[in-house]
Amino acid sequence: MPARVMVVDDDDAIRTMLEVLLHRAGHDVVTVPSGGDALRRLHDGPLPDLVLLDIMMPGICGWDVIDAMSESPRLAEVPVVLLTAFGDGPELPTGRPVLHKPVDDDLLRALIEELLAQRENLAFALEEPPSDLLPRRTPRAHSARSVAR
Repeated sequence: MPARVMVVDDDDAIRTMLEVLLHRAGHDVVTVPSGGDALRRLHDGPLPDLVLLDIMMPGICGWDVIDAMSESPRLAEVPVVLLTAFGDGPELPTGRPVLHKPVDDDLLRALIEELLAQRENLAFALEEPPSDLLPRRTPRAHSARSVAR
């Protein structure tokens, strides 16, 4: 399933390698060299389906980007995969997928497909009423029209 993927890394070679790999997998790729550029794109442009985010970058680092995304309702739902040269340890976050550099192509493809499938399944589930006893609430705009009739 093709997706829009944002790659955020200060290393030109890694950005290019990930861009080529993701294009070959059929994804639309946006690359940015810094956390600041990523936040501007995320706030001003169309949202990506997934962000691949380097943790250690000069200036606004990956941690800062995650914090800013978490504080924005619009950005908080975008899945983030962290990229790191660190080994496993306490400096890595819990609850987020982490890929170690150099990135294994097959693992990256599998992880992206899994995350996108989970997101699609969640979106589908939210479109369905949870049961006949608990129908979905009608959106306000629709409710206002119904009341006006």
